Amino acid sequence: YFREDKNDNPAGNNAAESWTANIYDPAWGPEDSSYDNYYKLLVDSTQISYGIADTLSLADGKYQLTLGLRRQSIDYESGISWNGSAFPTTKFKESTYTPAIAALYKLSNSASLYGNYTEGLTNGKTAGSGAANAGEAFEPQ
Repeated sequence: YFREDKNDNPAGNNAAESWTANIYDPAWGPEDSSYDNYYKLLVDSTQISYGIADTLSLADGKYQLTLGLRRQSIDYESGISWNGSAFPTTKFKESTYTPAIAALYKLSNSASLYGNYTEGLTNGKTAGSGAANAGEAFEPQ
């Protein structure tokens, strides 16, 4: 299970004026409210994954084959905010099954040859503030 909420403010953590701080007892300076009118990228993403795998052994473990299957779900929403108003631009809810396979050959008691193949579902990227399609997310892949 993975959850991400992101608010991307291009102004960063800039403050209206400078101040003195103590790293052992932080007290942040005043917030600059003029940055409230800037574009913000908003992301809400939840990923859930369940998997199962089993290993088959042959010839006293000299050959091993691992097969697996994973169920992945992504619930993703992104949008932009301007002057405090949110504008959702993209929403995806996608699920799929992805395979996994691994093979092992024991050359000797102290050396083995191993290879694997896996697939996964990930969130698509979101176009940044400088793009013509700012806030638009690409489909999960």
